Amino acid sequence: MLRSFLLILILCISIASIAQEKKQELKPENISVFYGFGNEQNILFDDTDYLYKSKHIKVSFEYPLKDGTYHLNLAIQPQIHFLKHQLLNEQFIRPSQENFEENRIIFAQLKSMQLYALEFEINISRRIFKNLEAKAFLGFGPAYIDTKTERLAKGFTFIENLGVAIRCQIGKRFFIELRPHLRHTSNAGITLPNSGYNTLNMEMGISIEL
Repeated sequence: MLRSFLLILILCISIASIAQEKKQELKPENISVFYGFGNEQNILFDDTDYLYKSKHIKVSFEYPLKDGTYHLNLAIQPQIHFLKHQLLNEQFIRPSQENFEENRIIFAQLKSMQLYALEFEINISRRIFKNLEAKAFLGFGPAYIDTKTERLAKGFTFIENLGVAIRCQIGKRFFIELRPHLRHTSNAGITLPNSGYNTLNMEMGISIEL
């Protein structure tokens, strides 16, 4: 909960900063479309209790907060995730849990799920060559997942992203971007279960400068 509170606080301060510095109507500086994929089974996590894979599409509206040697931006990112999940270790559901035998059978089946999210991202970038920028970003936002599993309840949840990116200019106003990042999905203990999911992801996108 403390982590979620701090991320929300950073977001509020950023929006307040925009409103104070930009007296005119706020408009995005860049609009991007990203496609990404992720997997729980990787060199960082690889939990043998479950299988979890994701693919997602998102649109990003990026607003400048501060310009200079380093550029600070706020990105608002509606998105949809297409998920695959399966319980691999039935002992994760303990006999002390209600209807444990039935749930072991249900959750051991491969499931297709969807997650809808609105992410708020703070990113900082610096140009390292004429047509190349390096970027680091932190994202957080509310989400809705449409299927219950042994790790996460159906309904309201949160996503959190942490990663880096390389952004390359390919035309006067067009850019391509490659973004490896870590994602955590859980609901901050609002409902149970709340073990959540962790994935290592790769995102590719194209953006246009307005």
